[in-house]
Amino acid sequence: MYRIIDWFAHNPVAANLTMVFIMVSGLLASVSISQEIFPEMALDMVTVEVAYLGATLT
Repeated sequence: MYRIIDWFAHNPVAANLTMVFIMVSGLLASVSISQEIFPEMALDMVTVEVAYLGATLT
């Protein structure tokens, strides 16, 4: 790990080219990301009804 840091410290052009490559690839990736304003969501819902014998509705 220290060799890589040392190499970049002694080669600033390579470090700058690597930074530019990372920034350009990030910009290209951000353009290709698809976005949805309201994503479709299927809500799974279960309704349970139980008869309570002996109860009255008043």
